[in-house]
Amino acid sequence: NSSKTEERTGIDQATVMFAYHTPLAGDKKSYSAVALNALTAGGMSSRLFSEIREKRNLAYAVKGEANTNKTFAYNLIYVGTMKENVEKVKELILEEFEKVADSLGEGELNLIKEQLIGNYKISMEDSQQQMVNLLAHEMHGDAKSFYNFEKEIKKVKLEDVKKLASNVKKDYSFFALVPK
Repeated sequence: NSSKTEERTGIDQATVMFAYHTPLAGDKKSYSAVALNALTAGGMSSRLFSEIREKRNLAYAVKGEANTNKTFAYNLIYVGTMKENVEKVKELILEEFEKVADSLGEGELNLIKEQLIGNYKISMEDSQQQMVNLLAHEMHGDAKSFYNFEKEIKKVKLEDVKKLASNVKKDYSFFALVPK
């Protein structure tokens, strides 16, 4: 866990990567990490997309990814921005996790759960994507767990998501690649 900024010639825009540890595959709380990722950086309706890109026009891209397996797990936030916005973007990311920890409500969490379940159902329509998901789940311990996704997401508890969000500020990594 560290923060680093690297300058490089030949690039015009800054790339920000913000990551934090999450529960490992097989831990029921790993589904809370999936929900937190969707809430904060899971597309155009996410909190960070809205705050950083839509409201403040500080970035051209805000994306998130949850990466969970048996030996390591993390959520990653990617922001494409300008060099002069890097520190402000980092500050906004940290502030958003504080807001989630302090004020996330059941209604917003339920909307995120519905979004995740809907995306899961759509992914089930693509046989190649289903194969990749089954293989990933088998590598993490049990392919059958893939079919429990909807049930496990429905069980995600508000306090677990809020606790995970509150821990982010204490334990994260930050990297920015900026123009020289």
